Amino acid sequence: MQSHILLRLRAVQLYIVYTVLLSAFICSFLQALVYPLSFLSRIYWARLNQLLAYSPLGICVFTAEKIARVRIRVAGEYDKCVKLCSATLSDHQLVTMNHAGEIDWLVGFGLVNRSRMLGNMIAIAKEIIRYIPGIGWSFYLSGWIFVKRDSARDLKHIWRCAKKMTESPTRFALAILPEGTRFTTEKHKQSIAIANKKGLPVFTHHLTPRSRGFHTLVTALRDDPLLEYLVDITIVTPETANVSSVLNGDEIFCDVMLGFYPIGSIPAGSEQQSTEWLYQLFREKDRLVQYHRDNGRFPLELRGFDLPAVCTYVSIFWFILSAIPLIYLFYYLLATQQYTLLVGCLVSSWGVNKLVEKLLDMTRLRKASHYGKRKQA
Repeated sequence: MQSHILLRLRAVQLYIVYTVLLSAFICSFLQALVYPLSFLSRIYWARLNQLLAYSPLGICVFTAEKIARVRIRVAGEYDKCVKLCSATLSDHQLVTMNHAGEIDWLVGFGLVNRSRMLGNMIAIAKEIIRYIPGIGWSFYLSGWIFVKRDSARDLKHIWRCAKKMTESPTRFALAILPEGTRFTTEKHKQSIAIANKKGLPVFTHHLTPRSRGFHTLVTALRDDPLLEYLVDITIVTPETANVSSVLNGDEIFCDVMLGFYPIGSIPAGSEQQSTEWLYQLFREKDRLVQYHRDNGRFPLELRGFDLPAVCTYVSIFWFILSAIPLIYLFYYLLATQQYTLLVGCLVSSWGVNKLVEKLLDMTRLRKASHYGKRKQA
């Protein structure tokens, strides 16, 4: 039986989610234990933290691409795409990405994984994400930049964190999603209304990007000698694709267009200059998405790039490790004839099933934040 057919079994889905959550809890606990090392040796702490932060994200990517049927196809300048996917492009990377669909985050993780930076990835994200048990804690301990939609506080926080990252002894990818929230029809209407009111550009397939955080990042990172490129990611996924369809084993083609821009080519003399550059970038992204809608592909050839072998090894390790306590518990309850506890475990699995449904529901587009809700400085 093929793996994607097995995925349709709820028990298999629960086991995968259980493995991800178990790895997230264990690794975040270990991250907290080794965090004091950061005050003694940044490089040793960074390497240990990278290994620990990688596990739950690597399992998600492995499940989607090797067990399920998510197919990521990449277009862009071939030589730079090869360098990116072989971890030879640059040691530090600034990444921008459109925020479209319910599995764009999974595609983004897959791309960063190919550049061998998944454990070193840092993103700008909403404050609430840090409170997600296990994975959110891991993000926080890895130095993710969490914003509260308070411009004065957020911009200072972004600047401070970005400057600190320029001193990182290890490789990293810093990701920002300038739209701020996922694209939906309702939020697109809100974006158009706000853009027309403020005299800002209007886009067909994107929300008008927020530029102040982008400008702050560019100015803070501009003098980083290890940062050569801004890597822009334009993702197109099927409108019906979501985490449930991934876990059900549906074949999902996710097309990605990569753009590479030398960091020195991005104007940072004033906020107006970098803002106009960002708007021009999104005009190009709009054109690419429209081309894909019309032709079913991007202008350049789509290629597949394999996942690094470490993703497979780490995932198999955790799948085996997570199975040990389950097998032992089942054997122990049967051997000691503790059928009441066995029934209790089955009832608990029903509760876990409901938790999984709740977690999946949190990824729905209708659960995304509202566009334009921000406190002003």
